[in-house]
Amino acid sequence: MKRYLPLLLLVAGFLLVAAVAFLLLHGSLRAAAPIDVPPAVAGYTLSEQTGGAEAIAEIQNLHLGDFAMQDASVAVYGAQNVIIWTAEAGSEANAQSLMIAMDNAIINATDIPFSMMGMYIFSGRQVRSLDGLGQLHFYFQSGSKVVWVSSDFGAAEIALQDAMAFYP
Repeated sequence: MKRYLPLLLLVAGFLLVAAVAFLLLHGSLRAAAPIDVPPAVAGYTLSEQTGGAEAIAEIQNLHLGDFAMQDASVAVYGAQNVIIWTAEAGSEANAQSLMIAMDNAIINATDIPFSMMGMYIFSGRQVRSLDGLGQLHFYFQSGSKVVWVSSDFGAAEIALQDAMAFYP
């Protein structure tokens, strides 16, 4: 039995290493890649990013309705000088439906801190503009994503341009 003990320990060690490697590889294959966000917007660097279920919950808590999202990201720049909320709707059609649902929720709401300033074409895309909470807010569609940008007044136009360039 003593002759086989080193061989048994070697085999057990190999199996343990193989099992850990399998679990690490399996776990990393199942984890979704976070939604990409710009490293800087309007001269402010990324200071915080939340993604996945936590970002979905944060976005859901901010809205009047239960908007369907497959993934989400909340990116904060500077000292909350610019915040970009990105919702992955799964398809362009779903993103368009999400835009319409957001429009309706904002237009029909009576107790929200935003006032719709308008809908216009900016860089060839339809953008909604709002005022509220001491900042300017914009939202637009980028393929299967809906992007909401809130920014201090002085940086708002550049923040929108930067976000639209990043999310074509």
